[in-house]
Amino acid sequence: MAVRYGRGDVKQTTTGFRGPLMVQSLTSAKSKFLSLQALKYWNSKEISPKSLEKKLKLIYGRLTEVEELVSIEEVMNHERFSQNPWLEWRDRNIKEYAECEIVLNELPEQIDVLFLDGGQFSTREEFKKLKHRTKIVLLDDTTTYKTESIREEIASEYESWEIVLDSIYDRHGIFIACRHEYSKLLV
Repeated sequence: MAVRYGRGDVKQTTTGFRGPLMVQSLTSAKSKFLSLQALKYWNSKEISPKSLEKKLKLIYGRLTEVEELVSIEEVMNHERFSQNPWLEWRDRNIKEYAECEIVLNELPEQIDVLFLDGGQFSTREEFKKLKHRTKIVLLDDTTTYKTESIREEIASEYESWEIVLDSIYDRHGIFIACRHEYSKLLV
């Protein structure tokens, strides 16, 4: 539901769903608004732009304020800080944020499936804002900085969530959890 880059993960995720499906894809990066991979996939389905609009709602915007991004101090103190140009990425995110508005009110009050594969510094805060609306959550890259703490949080809330899949060995990790009261959706 809330996806930043759409490098094929949206296609892979939505392919498995049956029935009517409305996909909402959110990005704060104007250059990645609709990826080439996504366009190539939808074009191969010979879907007209009109029918695509019924299934896919692209939202250009953000859910968090700059002040809510992970702090520079926390980034620098992370054990994997030296492995990536994180401060450069964070600066880029701040520039992207200056160009777009907060769009939280455009998202539905109830989210069937929330797929977080987003910003290195905003995903944690985005989850905080959306978790109470969400029935099922999918996390990509759970062995990386952006979603590792979300994975740990959900796993510790065993009275609320049922872990469906937790694989740290698949690429950079994937995790799926469902709220107990919605577990019938998984059958």
